[in-house]
Amino acid sequence: MKPRNKIQREVVALSSTLPTITDKQKEWGITHSYTEKERSYAKTMYRYFVISSRVKDWQVCRFFLIRKQRQLYEVIEPIRLWFNAEGHMEVEAMNRFCMSGRIDSWIIESELSLKQIPTSYNDYTQMLSISASKVTSALPILKRNGVKRSFHNMQPRDVIEGLLKNNMFETLWKCKQYSLLHALAYDWNAGYNDTEKMAAVKVALHHGYKITDGRMWLDMIDMLKRAHRDIRNPKFVCPSDLQKGHDEALEWYHKHEEKQRKIAERKKLLEDKKAAKKYEVARRCFMGMVLSDGKVVIEVLPTVKDVMQEGEAMHHCVFAAEYYKRLDSLLLTAKVNGERAETIEVDLKRYQLVQSRGVCNQNSKYHDEIVNLVNENMNVIRNFNKVV
Repeated sequence: MKPRNKIQREVVALSSTLPTITDKQKEWGITHSYTEKERSYAKTMYRYFVISSRVKDWQVCRFFLIRKQRQLYEVIEPIRLWFNAEGHMEVEAMNRFCMSGRIDSWIIESELSLKQIPTSYNDYTQMLSISASKVTSALPILKRNGVKRSFHNMQPRDVIEGLLKNNMFETLWKCKQYSLLHALAYDWNAGYNDTEKMAAVKVALHHGYKITDGRMWLDMIDMLKRAHRDIRNPKFVCPSDLQKGHDEALEWYHKHEEKQRKIAERKKLLEDKKAAKKYEVARRCFMGMVLSDGKVVIEVLPTVKDVMQEGEAMHHCVFAAEYYKRLDSLLLTAKVNGERAETIEVDLKRYQLVQSRGVCNQNSKYHDEIVNLVNENMNVIRNFNKVV
């Protein structure tokens, strides 16, 4: 679209002064976006990397798409995000094939032009998977708030808006709690507005505790709360072994459930046709969806009972932590030779893999194959996610 105001005219003028990507930058992006093994693959592989810099009073984030075909690499620039010091964003992007199910179905022959900020359903400003990022220069306020050399594979929009508008995000960023920030990005409002959860975060920060797996830590805090444990106590919040702390929280949760006759309530929940129907209706569109590479087979968990059985068989918290109530999270089970291997969660807002856990939350020996299979078929998941 044409620029409609002073700000947009300024962005368009500055955009025309940006240099094309250099060969050195292309080589950096390729090296950091593919492993050495992936670079030897013959199959076609797509990756995105971001280079961000300050241009006068703006921070521009340039998204580059690498299209790898055998040993040949083509690099194009389909998106630019512009941010000022107040957090205002403007988007420049190539045109897209509007009938395609992919969010990145770019019309390569089109030029970058101003776009309206997309709705959450097809918001490529937050949904594209970033393999590498580099910050060459930054606005003074972003420097002050902690931006240095990269976005640590988080979405640039999440990072910049978080640093400019959310004090807790800024604190966690400066404390290098990147795994926790990744986990909170999927539950932005509920996470930061949960005063008890944020109190637990502050306890962890006060004691200098490094959270190595943000999703597992948040699950642990949720279960500690339900088990009526003190989540302001560093003994619970800062376990020396996170896996062990998570498992203990799960055990306490189950004991509390049994004490409060939660087992009977769980049975009532499963027998409650209204509650079961709500989950089944939400997952009906995924019935018949099978992702397979010939060895690994991935299917949806279609009922609450299936979710419960998955949690019991895999000895993890997919049922106890009430994942079935998160209708924006798609729960899948991966099997090899008919045996359960891992349980998968996919975020249906951003179409990104959130986690894949094996027995007792450990990675199975098929973990990498499962993760790659899900990521390579994300568009299949998107196409199945439609109103029935």
